[in-house]
Amino acid sequence: MRSTPDFCGGWRVLPPVLVAGCGKSEPAGPAAAAGGVEAASAKSKQQFGQTLNLADKQDFGDAERGLIARPSGKVLNADGATVWDYDRFTFLKGDAPVSADPSLWRQAKLSNNVGLYKVMDCIYQLRGFDLANITLIEGKTAWIVVDTLTSRLLVRFFGGAASLPLCSAVDTRASELGVLAMQMQNAVIVLADVSGYTRFMKLHGMALVHAESIITELLDSIIGHTKHPLTLNKLEGDAALFYALAGANPQVVAESALHQVNGFFQAFSTRKKEIGVDALCNCGACTEVVHLNIKAVVNYGGVVVRRVRQFEEISGTSVIIAHRLLKNSVPLSEYVLLAEDFEQVLGGALPGGTRITEECEGIGAVNAAYYPPSPFDTPPPAPSLMRRVRLVTNAVSYMARKPFQGLFGVAQKREFRNLMD
Repeated sequence: MRSTPDFCGGWRVLPPVLVAGCGKSEPAGPAAAAGGVEAASAKSKQQFGQTLNLADKQDFGDAERGLIARPSGKVLNADGATVWDYDRFTFLKGDAPVSADPSLWRQAKLSNNVGLYKVMDCIYQLRGFDLANITLIEGKTAWIVVDTLTSRLLVRFFGGAASLPLCSAVDTRASELGVLAMQMQNAVIVLADVSGYTRFMKLHGMALVHAESIITELLDSIIGHTKHPLTLNKLEGDAALFYALAGANPQVVAESALHQVNGFFQAFSTRKKEIGVDALCNCGACTEVVHLNIKAVVNYGGVVVRRVRQFEEISGTSVIIAHRLLKNSVPLSEYVLLAEDFEQVLGGALPGGTRITEECEGIGAVNAAYYPPSPFDTPPPAPSLMRRVRLVTNAVSYMARKPFQGLFGVAQKREFRNLMD
């Protein structure tokens, strides 16, 4: 957006929401001062307006160039509350009332050009939907979306996840811009964490080598228990982050994910007992493995799934909440913690849970319920040469990589038989 030299230093850039307090448009001129505006203030604003070239409308032409269509109506959240009201700023018409600074009034009118714009061939923008714009670059095989908005609801509203009361030009474009809606997808988020990990990894020397090997085995037992639709996203030291895209049947996906999570405990316990009988030695790591436990946090919400080269990353508020919930007031060493959003997808709270409310940093209060793992019985395993060889192999692999990691700064990478290259 261009400002002519006549206006340099005069225009103060503010979004229209900051002038919404001006209320409905008032008749311009000193006569309106009797409506409550101080006469001196009204006169000052009027005199300031006379120093500006308000007759120059070129900026308005520049701001509207390439407009394809505008939205109207309101964007509502799941509770029916208004997130954004496109018609709220329709009062920004005509000359500035005496209650408003004429330069801010003009800038607000320029900023209120909300809609889909064509910048040039293959480049489009969604403007006015937030504090920033979305830029859309049409490639030969896909769209590149430069998304800097702060609310997924506004993106979904325009990107095709909601019905758009716009002209056919945008309806045609909506299918092409479906990437906007597809970027934010509902998913079950599962964070499985090994409790006691910090104390366990404080061991030194050979015990640290064995500790790394043991943690690898225990995380591998959890990963090996999962199946579709639950997908491993990444390992985070003592935790494994999984997700399952909800698709058209979120309740079915949620039930499947929870069933798998409940099975984590038996898989973890079984592998822990196997390590106990196949212990490499009597070092601290090998003898302390019995004190390790597993806890799981399950949440549901919107996630953005993006892939950079061979790496896949999920992000979103629901993922942050899952991590925040790991720091909680649950008095158990092993448990499943179900966030309220996940319970709603299941159709309601499950019996036998204990309700808690946790204050999550940057999020606020989050309601949840925790459950002890279902009872299970795992018979004592017999010693296994194959399992022992695997533990030794992991330990040797760790020792072989360690010097190079320190010398070249290469990040440590665990190897899992369950992961595909």
